[in-house]
Amino acid sequence: MFTKFPSIERFSDIVVRADHFDLDKVTYKVKIKLHGTNAGLRFENGKWIAQNRSRDLTLEDSNYGYAEFVSELKQPLNQFEGTFFGEWAGPGIQAGDAVTKIPGKHLFIYAYVDPENILMDDPSQIEILLVKVFGEVPARIKVLPWTDIETTFDVKDKEGMQVQIDELKTQLENTVGNIDPFIKDEFNLEGPGEGWVFYPCGDLTPYWRDYLWKMKTERHAEVKTKRIRVTPKKPEGVDEFVQMFFTEARMEKLLNEHMGGVADRKNTGTWLKLIMSDVNKESGNEIAKAEFEWKDVSKYGSSAARTWFFKKCDTL
Repeated sequence: MFTKFPSIERFSDIVVRADHFDLDKVTYKVKIKLHGTNAGLRFENGKWIAQNRSRDLTLEDSNYGYAEFVSELKQPLNQFEGTFFGEWAGPGIQAGDAVTKIPGKHLFIYAYVDPENILMDDPSQIEILLVKVFGEVPARIKVLPWTDIETTFDVKDKEGMQVQIDELKTQLENTVGNIDPFIKDEFNLEGPGEGWVFYPCGDLTPYWRDYLWKMKTERHAEVKTKRIRVTPKKPEGVDEFVQMFFTEARMEKLLNEHMGGVADRKNTGTWLKLIMSDVNKESGNEIAKAEFEWKDVSKYGSSAARTWFFKKCDTL
């Protein structure tokens, strides 16, 4: 059955949740986040199924050739259930990052989820499972490793957490923001990367869907603020809210993930529903602090999203 990998949240959303459940500490390990398109892989009814974030794919709706790649995989050697999740990345999918320069598109797996919703995120275990399924790790599939970062946050100490976050953000910009270390090691290519994903450890592991979070480089940030905040920022007005959430990075991501990177004026209604739904889903904690309601965002947010979309229509 189709299983969706959850949207990965921001740190401030995680802190709100941790406060709600009165957690003391949260511990994380970290993987590189690649700039590609979400890709899932499962075996069903005797064949491999390719999926993106929202649906199964076909050869006619292939998501940058991902369905073709999956159709060429050999049959599993052993009984297999569950879904591998990764980024389908490489030339022609996105632009600007080191991964777009690699020789051919690859599936970069970061997790496996079994039918009981149990997450496998350890790279060595994922590789063992791939070998069990295929006899080897197939060509053009790579497993994302852990970085050397492991960090624990004291949820009760907001000032201390803010210092940690500021330090991590500086480290991210100085490393991944300049040269993606994973792509450098694997392909000997230099160029910037997108960011990190933080995976919960210890007692939080069973609740991984609720505590995954991401940190992106400034160039890829989908929410524009002066710093990554430990607690949600109160928008001073609708204009500031629109500037925060209706960003170039967010709209580029949605266009690529849901419309194959193609803007067409006849799909304007679909586009507006897509962007408004995405912002609504992510901005709940900011709206709760604001002196306006979500309905007040509709006019100005829709206008910004429509203007951006029409410019894309005219330039593609």
